[in-house]
Amino acid sequence: MKNHFKYWTFVLLFSYGLTTSIHYLLRPLWFDKSDEHTGLTTFEMFFTIAILPVALVTTIYWVTKKLDKKNWFFLSAIIICSCIYLSARLHFINWADSIGSRTHPDNETLMVMAFEWQVGLIVTLIGLTICFVRIYRKKKIVLPT
Repeated sequence: MKNHFKYWTFVLLFSYGLTTSIHYLLRPLWFDKSDEHTGLTTFEMFFTIAILPVALVTTIYWVTKKLDKKNWFFLSAIIICSCIYLSARLHFINWADSIGSRTHPDNETLMVMAFEWQVGLIVTLIGLTICFVRIYRKKKIVLPT
């Protein structure tokens, strides 16, 4: 029971903590008086598409194997996917509050945000598929001859 509590505490705090902390740390930079926010939006998009999926999938896979919680990995996978959506949404909110509009975003912005969320989800699903295969595969027993 104690390992169960430790596992879920780590999964939830690490997943949602990493997702929200990066975006909230970058939020003040969006309100800088410069007109150039291309670097910020590029970094936040790269974070959602590449860094976050790899960090979440590998770390939670490692903890799942270490604490032997393979029966609960599918719930962790749902949490990881929700973090990808949350990251794309926080990126949109940072953009909308600084230079755009939350209520009336332009079509290009909506397409970029959908692209960011979908590609991040695809990268995550590829990693999760690899993890599922590694966790749930049956190891062959080799009989001595």
